[in-house]
Amino acid sequence: MDYLETTNICRLCLETTTSSKKLEDSEKTMLHEILPEVSIGLHADFCICLVCLNYLQESYDFRQFSITDELNAETLVNIKDDTKVDRDEIPTTIRDYSKNVDVKKEETSHECCLCRCNIEEKTFDGFSSHEVRELFTRCFPELHLPPKLIVCESCLPRLQTLSSFINTCLEVNEEIQNYCAVNSISDNDVNLKDVATWKMETEIKEEMICSEDESSRSLKMEPGDVNDDESMGRLEDDACTAVKTNQLDLEDGSSLDFYEQALLLALLYRRRKKRKRQRRFWVDPWGAERLKKGMFYSLYRVLRNDGLKFREHFGMSRESFDELLSVIKADISGKDTVMRRCVPAEEKLALALRKKVILDKNAVQVSGHGMFYDKLHEEFRLGISTISSLIHQVCRAIATIMTFRCIPIPDGECWLQISEQFERILNFPNCLGAIGRSHIAWVKFRSAGSLVLTATCDVNYRLTYVEVDCSDADGLKDSMLHKKILDGSLNIPKPRELGESGIVAPFVFLGNSSFTISTYVMRPYSGRSLSQKRKVFNYRLERARKPIDCTFALLSNKWRIFHRPLDVSQEFAEDIVKSCCVLHNFVLEREGYDFEHTLVIEGLKNIDRYTTQGAEQRTASGMTLRIIF
Repeated sequence: MDYLETTNICRLCLETTTSSKKLEDSEKTMLHEILPEVSIGLHADFCICLVCLNYLQESYDFRQFSITDELNAETLVNIKDDTKVDRDEIPTTIRDYSKNVDVKKEETSHECCLCRCNIEEKTFDGFSSHEVRELFTRCFPELHLPPKLIVCESCLPRLQTLSSFINTCLEVNEEIQNYCAVNSISDNDVNLKDVATWKMETEIKEEMICSEDESSRSLKMEPGDVNDDESMGRLEDDACTAVKTNQLDLEDGSSLDFYEQALLLALLYRRRKKRKRQRRFWVDPWGAERLKKGMFYSLYRVLRNDGLKFREHFGMSRESFDELLSVIKADISGKDTVMRRCVPAEEKLALALRKKVILDKNAVQVSGHGMFYDKLHEEFRLGISTISSLIHQVCRAIATIMTFRCIPIPDGECWLQISEQFERILNFPNCLGAIGRSHIAWVKFRSAGSLVLTATCDVNYRLTYVEVDCSDADGLKDSMLHKKILDGSLNIPKPRELGESGIVAPFVFLGNSSFTISTYVMRPYSGRSLSQKRKVFNYRLERARKPIDCTFALLSNKWRIFHRPLDVSQEFAEDIVKSCCVLHNFVLEREGYDFEHTLVIEGLKNIDRYTTQGAEQRTASGMTLRIIF
């Protein structure tokens, strides 16, 4: 599609535009189908703006799919059943087809008369039944008006848009015909710039006459000022010249008097009040070619043939991608409608993974959506708001469905296996795993904050417990982990002997100095002047809790969305963090990890020291337990 960058006049709306294209035979055919009153020859050379082009295409599609006959009903059924239907099979001329077919389809009170979809109740979304009937008659004059007119909420705005587009085109066509009648020229040979100028001059003269009649009643004027024909004609010509040249001086050098200037300003004010609101695109031109140039349709199939490139783009192998898609597909799949296709579940998952994987080193946080959404908008050719809602849908599905599969609550045997691995590999007995906490910042417009990720892991960097909270007050005291340990829902084994010492001690998690020591969390000794035994204890504890640091490093380097603040709301940020933790275990179990990713933690801010009031509170049982270890 070749667009013209020069200034042109649109044939359908008579608006000046810098982005337009020449009317092709296909557009002329569609226009003749929608508006047979607008006659444009096949050899006529006219331009159409992108706004009218989108309205024309959408109006044509809406009419084609809204044929109330048996063939249209079968076509809609095939489309809803995902059966490929050749569009050429639909009759191109509704009038020719409606003459030969007697539509006698039985209508129910819960079926839309345009798209045949089932609706719960009869609603017109603010429109009366009489107004809807007028819209239907104006848009489909060749069809019989059904006795029970029911239009769904999806078809009603399309019907209103089609009616507005038809009215605009008919008004412009009437202006062109009037100009051609006055100047005795053909419709196909008319110069649209002359028509636009003639229309503007006509409107100004009419407004000047109306303003003159209203103003002459309230202002005291001399008999020879502007009441005579000569002065009135001069005022009209000067007003038109001033509007065109954007100045208030006459051609002979004299200036308008006070009354004429006030009248001219009043005319300009009235014109600006009548100026139509700028129409928006139904489909953005950038996204109109998504099915051809979008990343999913142009690059995705190529990447599937290259396993290494596929993993670089989406953070996992093709097999893992397909397995994950099969689990969440039912929850993220949409429905195709008569007006447009939904985004496939496969493309939604690819979009969400790209959001988690991509990293723009020059990205700067800005108000609004930020650089990540702009990059995804360029790659997938989807709207920014659409991208945000689709990613949230996928993250919520992963966090809801996959959590119980990838991060299940361990039973007693699993805790014992984890403890044996810590004792065999890291020489720390009765250890249920390493525990750590990290800050994750989020920014959304004028709101900002941070989430606290509390997680435990085993020696293989696999997450065994994940909790996301918006506050870290009092450490673990108000957390769900603390409550589950107290009520026994974590299935923690009973205390047992420490090696061959014969001393019975409970199982504990290994944390850093940000945690308060207790009977289930062990932390190192604080201070500088420590005895040799305490230094050895701190060394062995830090060595045994190293897996949680490596786990956070893997999480942040694998899913690079954590390298900068999340540009989403708090609820959305929680779903992103939970889904990334689930994907961490999902990919780790199937593909392993890269050693380089375990070296440095980027993005996740580790909580090294607890600074809030009460951080150094200690329990006697916790202190005694640390001495025993």
